Amino acid sequence: MRMKITLLFFFYSASSFSQTITGKVLNIGTNDPIPNATVCIYSNESKIRDSDFTTKLQNYFFLQGDWYKIITQTKTDSLGQFKFINLSRSIYNVCASIKVPFRDSFYAIRQDYFENLKIRPGVNYYKIFRLQVTCPFDKTKNQSFCPVCKKSDKLLPVYFGLPLFDSTGETGRPKEYHDLGCIVDTECMPTKYCKRCKKEF
Repeated sequence: MRMKITLLFFFYSASSFSQTITGKVLNIGTNDPIPNATVCIYSNESKIRDSDFTTKLQNYFFLQGDWYKIITQTKTDSLGQFKFINLSRSIYNVCASIKVPFRDSFYAIRQDYFENLKIRPGVNYYKIFRLQVTCPFDKTKNQSFCPVCKKSDKLLPVYFGLPLFDSTGETGRPKEYHDLGCIVDTECMPTKYCKRCKKEF
């Protein structure tokens, strides 16, 4: 009888420290759930910079300029929901991602993530990730007038980053343009700017 009590106590103690991370992955533009999105858990200590590209593709994923080893991963269901169970007490990073079409047969990867999530006994965690499925500038990239004022007389082309000069000291840019500074998202960028409405599209 004493042995049974000991075993039951051990099972309860071990399971009480097993935590879960659940949540949803949503379309940032429509708030609709995203099915079949990839959600993975990775650790800060798993960062690598080796040159084995095949190994990276199989066991790692790319985020913010570095490769991180995948500890575990799952897919969202038809409602955009995911669940990780039986997690031990530790500090985790969680990332949600999807592939979206980009330029002919290529694709872009959209990501949202939480860093340094501390798993504590008795606490279950719920996280919502929001991903950009479509680029809001796709609808207006071939448009020759402002979507607000419907006019084209105050439009400027949009450029990013520092200008590059050729041997003659020219940049190839027009005399007047709208500078948006450094490139933030190379797969989703405006191409025009309306001076009247102060609108990028």
